[in-house]
Amino acid sequence: MMKIKKFLAIKMLTLVSMTIISSAPGMSVVDNMSFSGYGTAGNISKTNNVRPELAFDWMGRAQYYKDRFGTVLSFNQVSERRSGYLQDLFLFFDVGSGRIEVGHTNSVGQKLGVGLPDAGGLRINQSMMAYGLIDNPNVIATPSVNSSANKPRVAYVARPSDFLQYGFGAATGYGDMDFGADAGIRLRGGEAVKYGLSFGVSHIINPDGLLAEIYAPRVTADSRSEGALGINIQYNSWSIGLVGKAIYDYNPAGRPSDGIMYGAGGAYEFLSWRASLNVLRSDTAVWRDCDYGGCANTTVLTSVQNKLDEIVDLWASFGRVIGDESFNFWSVSLRAKF
Repeated sequence: MMKIKKFLAIKMLTLVSMTIISSAPGMSVVDNMSFSGYGTAGNISKTNNVRPELAFDWMGRAQYYKDRFGTVLSFNQVSERRSGYLQDLFLFFDVGSGRIEVGHTNSVGQKLGVGLPDAGGLRINQSMMAYGLIDNPNVIATPSVNSSANKPRVAYVARPSDFLQYGFGAATGYGDMDFGADAGIRLRGGEAVKYGLSFGVSHIINPDGLLAEIYAPRVTADSRSEGALGINIQYNSWSIGLVGKAIYDYNPAGRPSDGIMYGAGGAYEFLSWRASLNVLRSDTAVWRDCDYGGCANTTVLTSVQNKLDEIVDLWASFGRVIGDESFNFWSVSLRAKF
């Protein structure tokens, strides 16, 4: 395991070094190769903590494409709990109507999912960092279909049209699941009022100690079914969003980690400023009794962001978690994107 993590760390350092070189003045990006990512450094703390706790979040992605063939390599902080930082390592083939992906990557339902508008950087649409402040958490923290995220898979993702994009895939695990299938669809349109709508589903056979949500217990059951819906509406400087997800484990063993999560929120932009307010609810005691505590949480999150330039922004978030353990939290960070 230490050798694997050391290998991944070297890969990450190599990716960051290549990104810095390609972005330096007078240097050009390699033909057919692109780099993207971000790094956030700051804090996330409960308000009653004597000292603020440092928090870091980052993502790096490299893509090479030539003659209908390409490869993607990406690492991020979210994937550390699942697979040692590696999120994507796959080949893709352009087949005209879309592309076929083969390798290690996330579900199509997650890739096409529509989330909540946010002005902060606490990953509100992907395993929000604030849930890590809960003692012994049991939270469904990602609104899109993600139970089979970070798995070897074969997938087809259609080329986006003016209205529709869709995809489907099949995955296997590393001994923590036998097989999984997923599908996703995204609709978009409008002129004065723009909208986006996504729907995703997945089904996993024999999850066995599967880490489907990083803030919830591992899943052992005969099967797991999941469905998620997301809606975004934008008008001038205003945007609103709605999300909902339901998960059901058939014949589960151990502490329940299935249930529902849903949320709503809005954001407003003015000049270089952006502000948002979001409310999310997670409940893992819907389908069965929960005698362990911590199974239902409501989170209220307010954020404000100032875009300092094209690369760097400063953001601050303040929120409250309401449940068996209730507390206020805050976060202030700088984020740099490339």
